[in-house]
Amino acid sequence: MPLPRCLCVGLLALFGAGSAIAQRPAGPRPAFTFVDDLQYAEAARDPRRNRLDLYVPQQVKKPPIVLFVHGGAWTGGGKDNWGQLAQAMCARGYAFAPINTQLNPFAEPSDMVADVGRALRWLHDHAADHGCDGERLWLMGHSSGAHLVTWLALDDERLRATGVPRSFVQGVVGLSGVYEVRTHNPALDSVFGTDPKVRLDASPFAHASPNDPPALLLWGEHDLGGLALCGRMLQQALHDAGVPCDARELPGADHAQYVFRLGQPGDPVLDTVCGFLRRPRAAVPVPGRGGDIRQNDARIAGALPCKFVQPVDPVAKVGFAWVASDANERELAGSLVGPLVRRGVAVAIVDGSGADERGVAATFRLLRSQSTAVGFVSPSFLGGIGRGGMLVAAAPLGTGDGLRGRVVLGSPLGPRSLPSGAESRTAHDFAGILGAGDGRKPGLLMACGDGDPKAMRDESLHVALLAIGRKVDVHLIDLPGGDTATVVARAGHEGDLLLPLLRAFLVP
Repeated sequence: MPLPRCLCVGLLALFGAGSAIAQRPAGPRPAFTFVDDLQYAEAARDPRRNRLDLYVPQQVKKPPIVLFVHGGAWTGGGKDNWGQLAQAMCARGYAFAPINTQLNPFAEPSDMVADVGRALRWLHDHAADHGCDGERLWLMGHSSGAHLVTWLALDDERLRATGVPRSFVQGVVGLSGVYEVRTHNPALDSVFGTDPKVRLDASPFAHASPNDPPALLLWGEHDLGGLALCGRMLQQALHDAGVPCDARELPGADHAQYVFRLGQPGDPVLDTVCGFLRRPRAAVPVPGRGGDIRQNDARIAGALPCKFVQPVDPVAKVGFAWVASDANERELAGSLVGPLVRRGVAVAIVDGSGADERGVAATFRLLRSQSTAVGFVSPSFLGGIGRGGMLVAAAPLGTGDGLRGRVVLGSPLGPRSLPSGAESRTAHDFAGILGAGDGRKPGLLMACGDGDPKAMRDESLHVALLAIGRKVDVHLIDLPGGDTATVVARAGHEGDLLLPLLRAFLVP
């Protein structure tokens, strides 16, 4: 069933998606052998949860093995009925091994990733018994299964515990995966608990390092909310570490549709996957960011005062206008600007003190049309915190103005959270976010800290739901670690989650 694209990084209501793929490919079947219910471990209370199936092509000598983990929100799904994909993989020269793992609430995610490791070790040890190559192993998964395989592949300690040499893991394929589980929402809280250390450890993103295997990350254009950000966050983390990673959004696809079609005649996605399996290191890593920044205070006639900050090298990929309405907001902007600029984002800090949303909108348009005259990258994103974020939310701008997205952090968006003496507003007054008509609208990244007032968080959710109803692509993030100001002040430091989120939103 269709799900709104909203609410949180990793918000999964999969209801077993991907566990009932029973289609058979048309035409003659390729020659392969099939062995089901191989017991790879004895860790589960139900022995069936530690079993795998193995499909082996007969026409290939010592084929490599692709271990596959199903989706199902860590609570459902299984290895059965993946015959269509298995036969298609065999036809391309790969052995295919879908596995079961233990499931929540009877097991923790750490038990599930350990099961993936046990299955990997079993395949390595018994590959020769089935005519396969145990030194060429691939990890592949969908949704929660993609979370488990990337967690194992990137976590040095867990992979080492399997006893399988890292060099034998050729790469990892994540289909619509969850790669960051620290943000709050009921779906993740019920599976991963509330211990920050546990959730940090369970986030594949946090384990990215130079020793990691190459990765292919795919997700749908109409996937579940937050998964596009997850994919781009992990891609950028791997590129920062110098690891080859190919990440692609599949046009027109939703969370499960393209997975159901894997292996059907003419399916382009499996061609992409197999192209990666043939040449995993062809995805060239992006050079690391860093270096000097330059800034100036050039004036643009009719615009609010701005400070322009951009990298000297490399050339900025995107321009971002940040509205600060007072000294505190300007100080917080400073926490974000340096790390963003050093990662290829040019930032214009707009002085919004005493301004209204119309002045902010007019300034954005002037920056779009005249910023090159002062040597600045034309902005396509607009953001702010507090009152500055409120002005960003209300600014009457659309894609026709060149706006691709808004960032609204810890901002009052309704009568209960507005400070005393502030202009009277309701959620429906934020026409900038809600937009007009049924055409394409700028994306929206909204974030509150878990220490922000409840009224502010509730009203942000209300505005987000209204925007979703107007077909806005919304990401509403509940950040751990205190109120929004505290989270922003930590941007760029160890354990920071906000900066990777911003990078993923601004630089797709």
